[in-house]
Amino acid sequence: MLKRMPSATLLVIALSIMAQSCSSMLTFSYQDVVDAPDSKAKLGNEIAFYFANQPTPKVEKTFGIAVGRRKAKSASDEQSCHEAMIYALTALRDRAISDGANAVIDISSYYKKKEIADKTKYECRAGASGASVVLRGTIVKLGK
Repeated sequence: MLKRMPSATLLVIALSIMAQSCSSMLTFSYQDVVDAPDSKAKLGNEIAFYFANQPTPKVEKTFGIAVGRRKAKSASDEQSCHEAMIYALTALRDRAISDGANAVIDISSYYKKKEIADKTKYECRAGASGASVVLRGTIVKLGK
């Protein structure tokens, strides 16, 4: 009986960890996040964001590809995804500023190196431990 107890305990722990690591793939509107007052305050207006092949002014210089990966935990999956999206955009913005760029173009979801380019929606993984958004974009200087 005592020999079985540790195995049963390990099984319960393993199942608990697996349940916590399960996540759902959710999609939300880019525009809803970008237009939200909290986003505007956090992102500022120094850097322009263009999602998945949206038309842009002429690219004068390309600095490279950047990945913004952020997690957040809030009261709901939707709010956690919203916050994680803001944080991921902030990471791309910070990279663009440090490179001397003025825009991030061709932004797409990039979960586990699988790119999902959509002009209107982003992908978020949400579960018991919070939400995660991974974005990939090209850092550029756009002409006027």
